[in-house]
Amino acid sequence: MDSTTSALHAMTQLPHGYCYFWDPGLIWLHAISDLLIGAAYLAIPLLLYRFLKQRADVPFNWMVWCFALFIFACGATHLMGVVNIWIPSWWTSGAVKAVTAAASIPTAVLLYRLTPQLVTLPSPTQLHAANTMLAAEVAERRRIEAMLRDAQIELERRVDERTADLARANASLQLLESAVAQATDGFTITTADLDEPGPTIVFANPALSAMTEYPLEEMLGNTPRMLHGAHTDRTVLDELRSSLADTGAFAGETVNYRRDGSEFTMSWKVTPIRDDSGRVTHYLGVHRDVTAQRSLEMQFRQAQKLEAVGQLAGGIAHDFNNLLTVIGGNCSLLLSELTATDPSRQLAEEIDDASQRAERLTRQLLTFSRRQIRQPQAVSFDVVVADALRLLGRLLGHRVELRFAPTGDLGLVWADPDQLEQVVLNLAVNARDAMPRGGTLTIETRNVELGAEYAGLHFDVVPGAYVMLCVTDTGAGIPPEILQQIFEPFFTTKSEGKGTGLGLATVRGIVRQARGNMFVYSEVGVGTSFKVYLPRLHDGTRAPVASVEPTVLVRGSGVVLLVEDDTAVRSLAARILERAGYTVIQSDAPELALALARDPQQRFDILLTDVMMPGMSGPELAAAIRVVRPTMRVAYMSGYTDSSLEEREILESRAVMIAKPFTIESLTSQIART
Repeated sequence: MDSTTSALHAMTQLPHGYCYFWDPGLIWLHAISDLLIGAAYLAIPLLLYRFLKQRADVPFNWMVWCFALFIFACGATHLMGVVNIWIPSWWTSGAVKAVTAAASIPTAVLLYRLTPQLVTLPSPTQLHAANTMLAAEVAERRRIEAMLRDAQIELERRVDERTADLARANASLQLLESAVAQATDGFTITTADLDEPGPTIVFANPALSAMTEYPLEEMLGNTPRMLHGAHTDRTVLDELRSSLADTGAFAGETVNYRRDGSEFTMSWKVTPIRDDSGRVTHYLGVHRDVTAQRSLEMQFRQAQKLEAVGQLAGGIAHDFNNLLTVIGGNCSLLLSELTATDPSRQLAEEIDDASQRAERLTRQLLTFSRRQIRQPQAVSFDVVVADALRLLGRLLGHRVELRFAPTGDLGLVWADPDQLEQVVLNLAVNARDAMPRGGTLTIETRNVELGAEYAGLHFDVVPGAYVMLCVTDTGAGIPPEILQQIFEPFFTTKSEGKGTGLGLATVRGIVRQARGNMFVYSEVGVGTSFKVYLPRLHDGTRAPVASVEPTVLVRGSGVVLLVEDDTAVRSLAARILERAGYTVIQSDAPELALALARDPQQRFDILLTDVMMPGMSGPELAAAIRVVRPTMRVAYMSGYTDSSLEEREILESRAVMIAKPFTIESLTSQIART
């Protein structure tokens, strides 16, 4: 004790324990308490540091840092209090307290300034209410978000549907655009302006451009009236405007003009386009070039008319042939009995001459109607033209230059050579008459192939192999209004007495009878070309040797079964045959002739029958008789026949055909050939 006291007295400063009288219990009470307080004070800044690190967004973190420094200083003061119990470090302890004081003053000031903000901090009740409100807002927000998600899903669904609809509409629009662009008919859309200068074209498809030869860019912005011209029917256009003014559709047909000025026939239909209110905003026009169709219709009507006229002419000529047969035959018989000095002979010769002229006229009518008796064979056009050149030199005269270059490998046709020569002569004479001041006549022959496209543009043309005869002149040409009538019988532009009007009709009849076609191409001031197309025979077909000319009179013998419903013709034929040495048994009906032929007691060598008779035709009668008399020879006589009879019954059955009106020579020579 004395030593401790001495030591303490020796120190310049006294420890804090001295104040506690070194009472162990009191010392440790203070020491432990200060240690715990200091440890707690030191832990608080660490916790505040952790708080600030996690909540850097606290608006008053500067206050927290000041408070942490103040607490830290307080904790250091308590720890220094423990040290000062045994070791008097009062200067250090004072310094720590000074720091504590320094930290406490700004802390107190800042806390004072912060108090109004702290007062505004919500209470737990307020926080609960705020949390409740916030939870409600969150729930509402989630509900709205769910609604927005549903709305977004619905919107996306509608967008997908709309996109699909637009895609389908776009595909349909593209298909429609492609269809309109590739259509063969022309399409236009015009404005609804009917007053001058008229509607404006706002759309046109390529087909209309090809039809009119106007570029699309030239048509757009223009008026459909750009296609009109001198021959456009104004009455139809007036009806169109009147109908459209009444807001109705209208269909019509007019002659329009291409860009190069050429005419074509257009069929069209105009329909109004209305908006939702029913007001007409545009017009839709559908246009079609019907030039080829109308041409075929005209050809068909012309063919029907010619066919009707031909049937009439053929019927008349057939009856007339029977009369001429009687007149000419009896006149020949009369002439054979009259002497050269007989005063009646001149009258008989004039009757015979008139009969022959009437016969030629009748033959032309029958040729036109395609009922002329013909002797068809395989023949070359080159040979026919070469034979006709001998006559053409005299017929054409010195003013016409004739050009003909034969084709070495020209195909053969099945026709009557005499009729083909008549075709060449008639066309050449027509060409000569078209060149009164002279010119060039060119005759061409060529093998051609007529395709389906050509046949589609010309009525009654069958595609295939043909031989073409083309006769071209450099004459005045034929006006279009006359061109449609030149094949009609008795139509002629020549002066009276210069032509019968049967020349071209006869040529056409010959060509049609040979299953061919004939077309004419003419331009006024340039010339005319007639083109004849006859079916070409297969390669290897040879032309037969020409037949021998009939003799003047051929006598014979045998029994002839003569079948003719015309009494005068039958009587004439019987007189001629009996004079030639034949025994003739007459019949005015096929049924009676068949009954006679079936009688085994009767002898018959030759059947001479008319072709056309009431009840049974000549070929039918011949077929029935050959059942009982297979070796019986047959000869037909007729003023006309058709191609089926000619080829089936005559050419294949070794029968002969005697054309009415016949002469003594032609009848007896043909009977002798049977």
